[in-house]
Amino acid sequence: MIRPAAALCLGALFTIACVSGASAQEGNNYENLQFLPSDISRDALGDTMLGFLRSLGLPRRAGAGCLHCHEGDLAVPRSEWDYASDAKQAKRTARRMLEMVHDINTRHLAGLETRGAPDFSVGCVTCHEGRVDPRPLPMLLADAERAGGLDSLITAYRGVHGRFYGASAYDLRVGVLANLASERAESGDFDDAISLSTLNEETHPSDPSARRVTLSLHITRKLDEEGPGAAVNLFDEFRTAESNDVLTFSVLDGVGWRTFRQDRQADALVLLRRNREAFPDLYFTFESLVEAEYVSGEITQEEIILAYERFLEENPGHAMAEQNLTNHRRRDTPR
Repeated sequence: MIRPAAALCLGALFTIACVSGASAQEGNNYENLQFLPSDISRDALGDTMLGFLRSLGLPRRAGAGCLHCHEGDLAVPRSEWDYASDAKQAKRTARRMLEMVHDINTRHLAGLETRGAPDFSVGCVTCHEGRVDPRPLPMLLADAERAGGLDSLITAYRGVHGRFYGASAYDLRVGVLANLASERAESGDFDDAISLSTLNEETHPSDPSARRVTLSLHITRKLDEEGPGAAVNLFDEFRTAESNDVLTFSVLDGVGWRTFRQDRQADALVLLRRNREAFPDLYFTFESLVEAEYVSGEITQEEIILAYERFLEENPGHAMAEQNLTNHRRRDTPR
């Protein structure tokens, strides 16, 4: 007789309460049941195992997904598999996870004043959401890179994007790779940063923010290697080549403030002044420039107040400018 074990695969679609209420079946001869009830019926156990497969996104065909936790081989009948074996770590881990789910539902959630209607309960699917590894995508990608370098990371991301895009399993929004690319750039590794940002463009072709990150990285690299004049020249080249919805004021503004935070105020001001020239009608380029000039000591408190006043004469009623003017006037008032 087939001998299914207790907690075989990580995660279940159903909560453990669904199993404990199952009707008993005489003489099931299951071995090594440690968490599930020893008198669980064949139907209840089958439903539970199916829930595990769904929660982890494991294949059901020919029992292939069962081998994630069970000892067996697709080349032999499943009746000959050693279901009772605890040799695989995934099966041992599964028992701990089932205990955790049970503890959350019976102790922690049960103590809430309200859990919705019907009462909310967690299952393994709550965290796994159709994937074996429930960790966030950046951790998954970090492991891939440790195992095989940047090429392995890129391959892993493409695989995840192809399988899970549109699902809730992973955060596949444009910001994930953008953040990874920015981290590489901060450490001076622009080759890897641009490779990751290019991958971001490839997988988000309709999102102009992915392209903006790549442009920012190229400008930042040019700035660090050749100085602000070369960075401004590259920005001007991009302005000619890129569409208006891609190369917005935020590209040079972001590079400028990144540079400012690195105590390179003179370089930052060159970028912010060029950005103001390129986008003279935008309030944000005005604010960035005058605030940077004020913080760096290029202009005085009186001068920044006058700058905001002149802006408001040309743009009466601008709420953000009025608020900043009020703030600076308060700073200028003796106490």
